[in-house]
Amino acid sequence: MRLFAAEWSRLFARRFTRMMFLIVILLLALIGGGIAYSSHVPTDAARAKAKVEADRQRAFLTQQRARCEEAVRNPRPTPSPGSTAGTEPGTPGTEPGGPPGGELGPVSTPPPGVTCAEYFNPAEIDDASFLPSTFGFAREAHDLVLVFGGIFAMLAFAVGASFVGAEWSSGSMMNLLIWRPRRILVLLTKLFTLLFGLAVTGALLAAAWVAAAYGIARYRGEVGRVTQGSLTSLGLDTARALGLALAAAAIGFALASLGRHTAMAMGVAVGYLLVIEVGLNIVLRLTEVPKVERWFLSSYVQAWLDKKAQFVDFTPCRYAEGDCAPVEWSISMDDSAVILGVATLALVAVSVIAMRRRDVA
Repeated sequence: MRLFAAEWSRLFARRFTRMMFLIVILLLALIGGGIAYSSHVPTDAARAKAKVEADRQRAFLTQQRARCEEAVRNPRPTPSPGSTAGTEPGTPGTEPGGPPGGELGPVSTPPPGVTCAEYFNPAEIDDASFLPSTFGFAREAHDLVLVFGGIFAMLAFAVGASFVGAEWSSGSMMNLLIWRPRRILVLLTKLFTLLFGLAVTGALLAAAWVAAAYGIARYRGEVGRVTQGSLTSLGLDTARALGLALAAAAIGFALASLGRHTAMAMGVAVGYLLVIEVGLNIVLRLTEVPKVERWFLSSYVQAWLDKKAQFVDFTPCRYAEGDCAPVEWSISMDDSAVILGVATLALVAVSVIAMRRRDVA
């Protein structure tokens, strides 16, 4: 307990930790202020105007669907090259600069496997899409939680790396091991203290962030329909965001412990982003490797936060032959939990083994 108390005090007494928390709070405040400034409370007049515009769009899609179904039932032959049929002066839809087919424009046909009813679906038109920018808590709280998760994960990685890296580079680790000579216990206690401290502060920040989002919606937007199920889902979104941040902290801690310096973890992170996420991504796409997203951690992070990540693989397409059969595939939240969990535990295990076997000085 004395070791835990000492590490807890050291974690929050460090200037770097305080600065990182201050930066995160300022970033969230700027984002929240921007949302509040750009959001408008929808008035009755704005709602009526939005409904008129949405009804007009729905009527247009209904007409286009009818024309599409007619074109599918009675396809017209393609005019031969040089044919002048239908181009006499006065023919509807052939005025210079005007679309063929009159005011409705040309008949669009859906891609293979998609019906006209699916391609022109009036039910997809929502009145809210034509309202002035309005923040809706029930509609957009999930996205704000993901924003918080990404920002807090970066903080957690930096704090985790600095928490152990600074002690290695300054020689404090050697002094600490004189007081507590059990290396593995010291390292794991530091890691546990880091994760517990970030979990507590992250939960408080997340609660304040969600409360701020609700306040913005209450006074500068609309709350929407909030149910017990939606609140439970929002809580699970927040838990996944915090879980990602704790994994990032553990990875940063392990890398800095292996390199005995904070810069080691930062360098590895930047190198991974540039070489793997950017460089290798470009190479694999140029060589038409199928399902290229499965080789990058960012895809699994996306799937973890969104519960599922959908991708479309176009490598089977052969445009020169005139056909295209893209493959739709996905990464589930369970897949992400396995990949991210194994990567985190592996790095922590390697750092523990290295701590046990090598010299401290």
